[in-house]
Amino acid sequence: MFSNWQYRVLALVLALSCWYIVTGREKVETWAEMPVEIIGAPEDLAVRGDVPTRIRARIRGSRALIRSLVEQPPVYTLDLSSLTPGENVIPLEKESVPVSMALEVMEIEPLGLTLTADKLITVALPVRPVWKGGPGEDYELTLAEAAPGEVQVHGPEQLLGKLMDIPTLEREIQDSDKSEYVYEVGLALPTGVTSKIVKVGVRLEYTLKTKTVWIRLPVRVLPDNVDGRVVSLVPKTIQIQAEVPLPLLRETDFKDRFPLSVVVPGSMKPGKHMLPVSVKVPEGCILLKTVPEKVEVYIKKG
Repeated sequence: MFSNWQYRVLALVLALSCWYIVTGREKVETWAEMPVEIIGAPEDLAVRGDVPTRIRARIRGSRALIRSLVEQPPVYTLDLSSLTPGENVIPLEKESVPVSMALEVMEIEPLGLTLTADKLITVALPVRPVWKGGPGEDYELTLAEAAPGEVQVHGPEQLLGKLMDIPTLEREIQDSDKSEYVYEVGLALPTGVTSKIVKVGVRLEYTLKTKTVWIRLPVRVLPDNVDGRVVSLVPKTIQIQAEVPLPLLRETDFKDRFPLSVVVPGSMKPGKHMLPVSVKVPEGCILLKTVPEKVEVYIKKG
């Protein structure tokens, strides 16, 4: 026969068993969050916008099963094999929640998803260099090109149809007196767009800004001593029109950079002659007009 303490132990075991049976059969409800796994998405389509990564379901069942469900939520499989270009309504079914048959899915949130799909295409678009800064205010851009100048990009048709070009990542150009910059830089591809080419070469060329000016200058006779003869000019000064770089214009003696001369041959006889004026133009300047182009040269015997 059992002793008194053995009856007490048996009573405790029976009490615990009854409690477990009662609480195990007690039904409770909870909202469980489940991660979403996407399968079957067509390779030639892209979903515009974000697809939810988690959904919620209200589930009813025993406390023990609910507890284990919360600790290790199931994964909801979202099948997108029926996706077509345009707007698609994808229902979320309670029956598709992968839980034990001992659990009951009461409702699911959201009830469905509205997804817009775009056809994936490949197009060729020009590359547009993007930069800031430069060599300074005295320079102007004359060339900005990329190599290659065009790239093949792959992405949604609706997005690519709005693009005119593919910009590069912005590069900062330091102020200097350089007239040419050559560098390599990546492409600034929009989200969802890919390209096999990830970097391109860029060439930037600048020239000095110029200003068109009229300058009145004296004319010099060459050689200075024409075999002892007296030489006079009419007029003694003429005007020239030239394109002059801005830095040169700011120099106080810039007019001295344009020497004008008339060459009098030693064999020229005394009298009146019309001779052309020779203009020496500094580097970077362009002579546009000389007014007049010839001057009267008077030669007298010395």
